[in-house]
Amino acid sequence: MVPAGIGDFPRAWLAEVRMAQACRLLRTSALPLAFIAQRCGYGDQSALTHAMRKLRGTTPSAYRKRYLA
Repeated sequence: MVPAGIGDFPRAWLAEVRMAQACRLLRTSALPLAFIAQRCGYGDQSALTHAMRKLRGTTPSAYRKRYLA
């Protein structure tokens, strides 16, 4: 029997790996958001925005501006 919740772990881990990569690219590059989204495994820019709001509580544009300021 598989413990309750164990099925969510790989999905959560992958989401965090993708988000960490996106955040790194947002901090260290001037690449377009759509390119970053695609490079990090998101279907499009809106999918990245949705995931970032859920996981980081902000948007990619706001995140980038905070680190460029």
